Amino acid sequence: MSLRLVANITGPRTARQRRTNRVLNRTALSSSAATATICGNTIRASPYIAKKISRRKWKFWILVWVKDNRLTEIQREFIYMEPDRSSDIVYHPVTVQTRVSRRDPELCQNPFYRLHHLFAVYPDGSRFWVWVDPTAIRERELLSLNFDCALSIAGCRYVADLAPAAWRVYKSDQELLAHRENNGPVEAATDSDCH
Repeated sequence: MSLRLVANITGPRTARQRRTNRVLNRTALSSSAATATICGNTIRASPYIAKKISRRKWKFWILVWVKDNRLTEIQREFIYMEPDRSSDIVYHPVTVQTRVSRRDPELCQNPFYRLHHLFAVYPDGSRFWVWVDPTAIRERELLSLNFDCALSIAGCRYVADLAPAAWRVYKSDQELLAHRENNGPVEAATDSDCH
C-alpha cells in the first residue's frame, strides 16, 4: 500500500488509517483468509494480520527553522511502534530523525561525521540520526524514508526498514571505523572548522 506524507503527519488517528482499520477488521471477520481492496491495492489478510496491522502506531512530523527570512534547518522524525508479540501493551519504537542544516560544533566529535563532512548517519541513544549539509546534493538520497513499511505485513521492525539508503551507508561506515580501530587510523576527510 502506498502511504503518503499527508496520511502520516498525525499518525494512526487520520481518517485514512481509521478507514483502513475498519475495512481490514470487517473483512478479516467475514472469513478466515479475506481479501480487501484499499486505495486500489489488494490485501489478503487473515484475522491475525488485520489485527496486527491495526494495532500499529506511528508518528511523523516536520520541524522547520527560519532565521532572517531564510530557511536554516529542516528536521523530520518518523517513529514507528508495534506491540510486543506477547503483549498488546508494550511497544518497541523504531525512530529515525533526518536533519538538513549547517554543521553543529558537536558533529566534529562524531566519528561518522569525520569520515565525510557533508553527511553523517549514526545511532544516538534510541534514535537513528541522518544529517546532511544543505550544499550536499548527491547525499540527499540518505534523507529518504520508507513509509510503505508501516502498512506492510512485516512492518518496520528495524531502522533498515525505515531508512534503507542511510542504513547501508551506516553499515559501510561502521566497518570502516572498525577497520580504523583494528588496523590503525584511516584518513578522515579534512575540515578546517574541526581541529
